[in-house]
Amino acid sequence: MDFTFFLVKYIPFWCVPCSLIGFQFGYLYKLKGLNLVALLFFGTAILCSILIVYYFWTGGPVKAVEALDYFIKDASRYLR
Repeated sequence: MDFTFFLVKYIPFWCVPCSLIGFQFGYLYKLKGLNLVALLFFGTAILCSILIVYYFWTGGPVKAVEALDYFIKDASRYLR
């Protein structure tokens, strides 16, 4: 769980490069006609973009981790 919280805390440091690379390679593979590979890169880039919006919507690194922790606790309580 600590690794997941670490990833959530530092979302901008790995999501921004991944989204930029994903959009770039998605565009290149779309031009080459490899639509399935392009869709994979675009999907990864869109997922990273959504995570960046989540990070700023929750209010930064500490609150993003707290929101995820509360969600996991509520989900485990609900599933019992």
